[in-house]
Amino acid sequence: MEADPENAQSRQDCASDHELVGAQLLRQGDLAGALAAEDRARELREWVARKDEKNADVRGDMVANYKQLGDINLRLAKRDGTGSSIRAARAWYQRGIETLHQLQTLGAFDQDAADQLKEMTSGMENCDSLLKEHFASH
Repeated sequence: MEADPENAQSRQDCASDHELVGAQLLRQGDLAGALAAEDRARELREWVARKDEKNADVRGDMVANYKQLGDINLRLAKRDGTGSSIRAARAWYQRGIETLHQLQTLGAFDQDAADQLKEMTSGMENCDSLLKEHFASH
């Protein structure tokens, strides 16, 4: 799956394809593969966002990418017990929150965005708890 390098819609479509692959890999338990697919979707969407700074739709999609990246890293952390995966998950949730604030600036903060903000904040709190536990046990 490769997008036309200069076509924003092609990149968005390709990002969606990568998300579908990532979701399938996640269902199969391939966390590393799902993480790679979701990260590629993120890269494509961030390119589009850099080209069109006022595009609220792509930013909304990026929030979903960041949440998924956080969720996958959290699953990796729980499976492997690594502090680095917990910190990575927290960083993705933080980026999601920052992007939601951009949506607010663009006037595109709706009920879905408010719900996502709650989920991202909860994810960060979960990471903070896991980090405390992780460092208390090491």
